[in-house]
Amino acid sequence: MAKVIAGIALLPRESRNKTFYHIDELRKFDGVSVPLRFNHNKNPEGIIGNAHFTFDEEKGQVKYTAEITNSFYQDLVDNKQFQVSIGASVGKNSEMCDNSGRPCLNAPILSTIDELSIVETPGIPESTLNVIEKYKEYECMPCGTMVVNCQEEINTSINQKETSNQSMVEEISKTEKVEEAVVPTGT
Repeated sequence: MAKVIAGIALLPRESRNKTFYHIDELRKFDGVSVPLRFNHNKNPEGIIGNAHFTFDEEKGQVKYTAEITNSFYQDLVDNKQFQVSIGASVGKNSEMCDNSGRPCLNAPILSTIDELSIVETPGIPESTLNVIEKYKEYECMPCGTMVVNCQEEINTSINQKETSNQSMVEEISKTEKVEEAVVPTGT
């Protein structure tokens, strides 16, 4: 299940809804933390995690990392292609026009950065969503004379192979947190 995602949230370009985010507006995202939502759901149960933005001055991009804390959405994001979209409040409307004869673009002055949403169709087609950390839970696994309830954090850059229970237990003992271990006493 997808636990941590990262990618590009925004860059200075015309969006699908004819909005242009000027580079000065993108800089406002640097260091901001916001709720992570699905499809801009504004209800309290719409919060599925948290996100943190950084501004890449060299590339002129707003990048993000986010943790998905809702297991339903962890599984959904792991099994389907998504992108991201920002949610922000406009402090002042302005337009950006040129002499090309094309209609002017909306170029809002942002007052607050409100959210990052996981969406199927983003306003900025170049936005990305990459799963960078997965979470897998094992209910209960026999381990010799020990029963282990464990959690596994997997770095997705490493190719995982199906393994037998024995090799899985060996890997767990090296890299994972054991939440609970019960060892029989006496006999």
